[in-house]
Amino acid sequence: MAEPIKSVTVEELKKMMDEKVDFQLVDVREKNEKEFSDIGGELIPMASVVANADKISKDKMAVVYNLTGSILAWSDRIDSSIKKY
Repeated sequence: MAEPIKSVTVEELKKMMDEKVDFQLVDVREKNEKEFSDIGGELIPMASVVANADKISKDKMAVVYNLTGSILAWSDRIDSSIKKY
């Protein structure tokens, strides 16, 4: 039985950013999506995560969880300057 996908809310992620927690935020969207609306994660598109596993930090927490509500929730609840698509 597969484990459920771990998630983090936009509020939890913002708190981690505000508290300057040492973590790596991995953005698994496509390049054009990140260019349209970016919250600062390192781009490693979902289709290339396995091939780019060496880019994911082993020295600090890597946030590759599902962002609950996606970039839309970030725009609605954290930073309205982030464009929605």
